[in-house]
Amino acid sequence: MNIFGRHDLIQPWVALPLGPESTQITIYTQLPNEFFDTPGFKEKNQVYVDFIRLVAEEDRGMMESLQNAANSRAFSPGPTVKLERAIHHLLNYWLDSLFGQDTESAVTRRADGAKALAEMTNSAAAS
Repeated sequence: MNIFGRHDLIQPWVALPLGPESTQITIYTQLPNEFFDTPGFKEKNQVYVDFIRLVAEEDRGMMESLQNAANSRAFSPGPTVKLERAIHHLLNYWLDSLFGQDTESAVTRRADGAKALAEMTNSAAAS
């Protein structure tokens, strides 16, 4: 999930893999309630719609490439780079702060973080 924010909206983009050959992308646009009653809302909202379509179309090639890679024999699930792990933990910390902590997930994240730290420490020591 990617979350884009502006002063006037929040826009989560959710990618849901449906299988090795397809992914569903759902884009939510969340606006304050008072926006819907403002004069010219429909026309102003069209600017957002056009922008979303432009960005989504620009990202289509990248998403198709990732989807093709996931379908290859060489694909190995998991983070593609070490930074992804940190981002994943940060996002889950944020979600826990918003919705309450899922104890099982928190324990798993702590264990994963400890393992990653040990891997980095061992890698640095070997260098």
